Amino acid sequence: MPHIHDLYDFTASAYIIHSDHILLIHHKVFDSWVAPGGHVELDEDPVQAMWRETEEETGLAKDQLRLYGDSNDIPATKGFYTLPLPFHMFVVDYNGKPGHKHIDFSYLLEAKSDKIKHAEREAHGIGWYSMDQVKAMHKEGTVSDAVLSRVSHAVVLAKAQAAAS
Repeated sequence: MPHIHDLYDFTASAYIIHSDHILLIHHKVFDSWVAPGGHVELDEDPVQAMWRETEEETGLAKDQLRLYGDSNDIPATKGFYTLPLPFHMFVVDYNGKPGHKHIDFSYLLEAKSDKIKHAEREAHGIGWYSMDQVKAMHKEGTVSDAVLSRVSHAVVLAKAQAAAS
């Protein structure tokens, strides 16, 4: 999707864990490994965008995933509903260049299966990676400091969620 606003766009990303591995895609525009995700379109909220982008980029449908995040259990009423809280939010210069920024809602999910589909239109590659592999990719320069930080945080949170279940 093209940028909607000159200065800021909203994006949503999915940090998906399965058996102590995290799912990353090799983004064509950024030329680096990132979590699946993309722009929030005008007719959707960040969670809807995250589900759409996740399925487009990984082949994983909503029923194959578990979303972690507190929605505060506030009942929906006419014209009002709450969203699950992202595990992280950040603002980043688009493609590392000042002038246009993305405000990202990062969600933590658990996959029920490791079966994924490479969306060649979206990414050069896709795969499940251990934390050690992600650290090695960071040393090679194909994973940014910001992605490494969020992946590390996601893995810790997922282990805590699993222990609490």
